[in-house]
Amino acid sequence: MKLHVKFKDLSIHHSQILFKIQERPIHGFLPLDVPPEQEMEMAFTMLDLWQGKVWYVHEGSEEPIDYFTFLVSSNSKKEMPLYLQERVPHMFNIIVIPVNDPPYLKVPEGNLLLLFENSKKQLTLSMTDMSDFDTDSLSLSISVLGNFNSDAGFLENANDPGKAINHFTHEDLRDGNIFYVHRGHQNSQIVLRASDEELVSNRAVLRIMAVPWDFAVANRIGVVIEQGFTLLITRSNLSVEVNGEWHEMETCSDITQYGQIQRRGSSGKLRQVSSFSQRSVDQSQVRYCSTFKELQLENVTYHFKFKVNIEGKVGEKLIFPVTAQWLKFILLKNVPLEISQLNKHILNSDHLQAATEGVEVAEREPLFKLLIPSKKGKLLLGNNVLKTNSIFSQKNVTDFKISCEPQEKPREDSQDTFRFLVVAK
Repeated sequence: MKLHVKFKDLSIHHSQILFKIQERPIHGFLPLDVPPEQEMEMAFTMLDLWQGKVWYVHEGSEEPIDYFTFLVSSNSKKEMPLYLQERVPHMFNIIVIPVNDPPYLKVPEGNLLLLFENSKKQLTLSMTDMSDFDTDSLSLSISVLGNFNSDAGFLENANDPGKAINHFTHEDLRDGNIFYVHRGHQNSQIVLRASDEELVSNRAVLRIMAVPWDFAVANRIGVVIEQGFTLLITRSNLSVEVNGEWHEMETCSDITQYGQIQRRGSSGKLRQVSSFSQRSVDQSQVRYCSTFKELQLENVTYHFKFKVNIEGKVGEKLIFPVTAQWLKFILLKNVPLEISQLNKHILNSDHLQAATEGVEVAEREPLFKLLIPSKKGKLLLGNNVLKTNSIFSQKNVTDFKISCEPQEKPREDSQDTFRFLVVAK
């Protein structure tokens, strides 16, 4: 910083030329070795400048330029020229020469990789966190230092499985291609170091601990479900505890003749499945649906069989009990319909009414399945003739949509019937 001043002509000293910081630098700061009153005003003299008492310290960001503005004045009592009267702000430009910084590597989560014996586990970005302010992440890589115990295990790339590697890129790690494969010893460690192709990072130690594979079914108390209904399976009904770190679990189930396992997919629709995960149970996505529609005389407990599959290891076959509360229908009314003419006669709930015992079912749910039609007339739903195995509902009866129409006028009093079965939807 230079100031063209004729000190002799102005009869002033260098200590009387004052620089006052108006706008501070953005990417650094200006420490001043000056008296406290000057430091508070962010001011320094020409003499301070010549004596090396003013510094610019860069904060370390990657910005290539910085600046600050200042005013120039004099504390002399003599009349000074305009440029020394603190009227016009000046700008001091700073050019930052970039310097390559080394990358930094850390292994969070307690620097421990926990996995099952003789299994393999994927390394993730959260396990080996690389950072470098001045290098794109795609240019970073990690090396394995020393000869780590290959008898305990090794790192492999999913694109070339079974082959031990001692170097991989940030991109490999991001794409989920790097795995640790356990072989024998329970405890080992890997020393890692990151590089930006010029400088290397600190060393980071990733400890490996392999635990025996084991799990226990914590809950399989089963469910109690009403016939024809759907019930949510929760962790309190079925859950599995795994030793060591939590792993994704898949439960493979046998489908029973009385119902099916359903899981809600990403579209929100329920569909029948033969396998589901503990995670889907925890997220309230798994249901048991009772699909058996035939009549039963009493409640019954049955089961579906399942196996637990964790990382390709399958447990023994277990059972999950299901108690079905069968619907019991009672016929509240079955009153003969008297017909005197050939016209249609409405069959309403004063003549025919069914209900369920112990379970509330909507009026449309009780259904009548026609087994043997009328011989001397026709049974109609609206204008449609009901035939063998035709179905109509209690709601149809209540809404006056069921009628009987004789085929011919009888010469004397006679009787006709139709046979039906009450079922659930």
